Amino acid sequence: MVNCCAATAALSNMTGVSCIDECAAQHFLEDHLGHQVSHVEYVGEGAWSRCFGFVDRGRGLVVRFGRFIEDFEKDRHAASLRSPQLPVPEMLAIGRAFDGFFAITSRAHGSPGASACLSRPDRQLEIVL
Repeated sequence: MVNCCAATAALSNMTGVSCIDECAAQHFLEDHLGHQVSHVEYVGEGAWSRCFGFVDRGRGLVVRFGRFIEDFEKDRHAASLRSPQLPVPEMLAIGRAFDGFFAITSRAHGSPGASACLSRPDRQLEIVL
């Protein structure tokens, strides 16, 4: 599967999701999914998780690593409310990873709602609704 350096392979013994890099994310994904993935790239991180985009059999997805499963359970609930008017990524998997948890979702390109609110005050109410 992935040829990672020894330091990256040892991440499962480290604390903090900020230690997870692209190589560790790819290694985790290939072990979890049981097949190779491609184009693993760091997307960013926020207060709750660290995010990597990847391609699995031609489909763009993301994996997020975080400390608390409750954050991903909230995302699962939000995904259950998705509609054309509320484009929330599809939740595909939640589970344990490294010293915390992971979530795999469909990939949505664009600005998160909070960023859109800050950059477009004229749309704050529209985004919240």
